[in-house]
Amino acid sequence: MFEFIKGKEKNCKESIKKIKEIENKYGILFPDKLVEFYSLYDGEKIDLRKFEVNGFECEVVKIVPIIADKMFFESIVESDRADGFIPKDYFPLARDRGGNFYYWKSETYEVFLVFCDDYENPYKVADTVNDFFLKLND
Repeated sequence: MFEFIKGKEKNCKESIKKIKEIENKYGILFPDKLVEFYSLYDGEKIDLRKFEVNGFECEVVKIVPIIADKMFFESIVESDRADGFIPKDYFPLARDRGGNFYYWKSETYEVFLVFCDDYENPYKVADTVNDFFLKLND
């Protein structure tokens, strides 16, 4: 399922504990496929992935880690909340080379690309987080 990963599968027990803390803190539930990803590959590098949505080319260079990075999940959420630009029901998933982030919506698990210079117009790229990961595998 996660063919885009450069690293090897590992056991990320600390990431799962952190997910539970985050879910309690923000009153959300992570999508099952995202929990599976973090339980096996949190912090691993990925190959550059490209896919199209309605003729628009998207790219992904990094899946936002739960722990162990300068730009980890909670630091991005806190920064987004402080700035007030990103809706409170959006949570970081990935980023592209241009510094734009992909977010999953907590109520629907839809995935949106939010451009750093046009945050008011999120672009829907997948119906679910699972669909997003499938696009990365193509």
